[in-house]
Amino acid sequence: TVDAEDGPVTAPRLAQARPGPAQLASYYEQLREVMTTLVHAGLVHGDLSAYNLLAAGDRLVVIDLPQVVDLVGNLNGADYLMRDCTNVCAWFRAPGARRRRARAVRRPDGPRLLTGRPALVGRSPGTDGLRAPSPR
Repeated sequence: TVDAEDGPVTAPRLAQARPGPAQLASYYEQLREVMTTLVHAGLVHGDLSAYNLLAAGDRLVVIDLPQVVDLVGNLNGADYLMRDCTNVCAWFRAPGARRRRARAVRRPDGPRLLTGRPALVGRSPGTDGLRAPSPR
């Protein structure tokens, strides 16, 4: 819930929220940290999208966690991780979000969505596309 003038209300899904540039950048960083934490724990949400994220004021809240998948133990774990990354990147890249994030998310050196942690995902050279981490 989020505090409103008339008392607590349910936080909107990120898909319904209209965050400004600074808030959008904050949500992005929070999401990146959540996904990194899950991966370090060997877990993947498995159905992550802007509909499973709540914009609770300054906090981004991940919902539907009972369906998490074992990243290594599930044969499709890496595929689920890639799907989660693709889904959330699609939302952050949407036309409305693109205008809001133009100054907020892009860094001077050019890294884009979910590329800050190479162990999580990487960027294909010369593209904006995501690629799976290399098998070790």
